[in-house]
Amino acid sequence: MKNSDAKFLKDWEQTRQAGFVRYCITHGLAFGIILFVITGLFQLTGQSFTDVFFSLKTIYTLLIWLAGGIAGYGPVSWWVNEYLYRKKSIDLNP
Repeated sequence: MKNSDAKFLKDWEQTRQAGFVRYCITHGLAFGIILFVITGLFQLTGQSFTDVFFSLKTIYTLLIWLAGGIAGYGPVSWWVNEYLYRKKSIDLNP
């Protein structure tokens, strides 16, 4: 087994202990905030900084990205990591 596989298994076991909901919230929020900022930077070509980041539309956009991160990205990345964890665990103990 590679060192990276052993590290992944160890790290994922710790993450699993924290739980699915906590994982979805922490990783989903991070994902939503990062994408909110990136999409906002792309909008700066046609609008001012104030219009892009300090308006009522901005609040709605941020809430949509956060909800999408928590409800979409969090569960999907959890399931992908679970799949990889089980596969690597089986490969470790054939």
